[in-house]
Amino acid sequence: METSTRILALSLLVGLCLMWCGPASVLAQRRGGRGSQSGAQSGGQQAGPGRGGLPSPEYDQVPFSPAREYLPRVYMGHNLQLVHSAMQSRLAEIGSRQGTGPERQGPQGQPDDTPLLAGLGMGSIYAFQVKPAEIVYHKAEHTLEAYCELSPVLDQGTEDATSKGFMVVYAPQVDNRFTYTDDRGRQVEFEEKKFREWTVAFRNFRDFPVEKAVLPSVRQESHGQEHGPAGEMIIGRFEVEPKAAEQLEESTRLLVVCGLEKPFATSETIHLQGTPEKPREYLAVHQYLHVRLLELWFYDVVTGKIFIKIRPKHS
Repeated sequence: METSTRILALSLLVGLCLMWCGPASVLAQRRGGRGSQSGAQSGGQQAGPGRGGLPSPEYDQVPFSPAREYLPRVYMGHNLQLVHSAMQSRLAEIGSRQGTGPERQGPQGQPDDTPLLAGLGMGSIYAFQVKPAEIVYHKAEHTLEAYCELSPVLDQGTEDATSKGFMVVYAPQVDNRFTYTDDRGRQVEFEEKKFREWTVAFRNFRDFPVEKAVLPSVRQESHGQEHGPAGEMIIGRFEVEPKAAEQLEESTRLLVVCGLEKPFATSETIHLQGTPEKPREYLAVHQYLHVRLLELWFYDVVTGKIFIKIRPKHS
């Protein structure tokens, strides 16, 4: 009973972390946690997880150190929305000075220590947290699998075959569907979907073990057959003690360790409208922060324990 209560409490905490870190919490995100700052400034040696009270979830404010052996408890990484916004402002400023506008203009000859945000620069190492699409524990092998889907990246309205991404933040705005009777007495279904999302985009995805796979939930629905849409994924596999498996199915996360790369920050808007016979409106705003992948870490967001670090093949 005591173990079940602890697992339930940790699951609730993870849910609160995700709610806390939504788009409306920008003021809290700007402060940064003391534990995150001290860990990065000290060169990366973090104390192991403890049994005390958990800190409030806050975004990191200083460059990330890949030398870390432990992450702070409830580690959220950097705030992708703030970094993308700061990068867009920088590009607009440079474009204005050059008289060319912000579109696709990258900083020319910018030194690595050029400030971008307080404590973070153009040459800083960043870390962004990604929630896996699905996490599955295999009891017989004592192995946990975390499936992280790669997203397509758009360039001027079409998919860029040379780039992939991890969607980090999804912000729904409108999602409506209803039926009404028109003036001729017909039943008409109307759909309206609007959202924004922030994605880290990268070209060196082939340096990492990308797999073609079907999500376990889809396989289960098709009775174990490999039917359904196979997607490109990074799958983290590591051994887990059975007593920890239930919690880790909720709290395992991917940390994308990366550096900024041209064209730095872009935005794509897809706006589709229907017909009188089939009225609908679809509006998607895709915000891309362009990076070079350095490492991919799978870790427990509650304790900060790192399970595996995936490094590029040609490092």
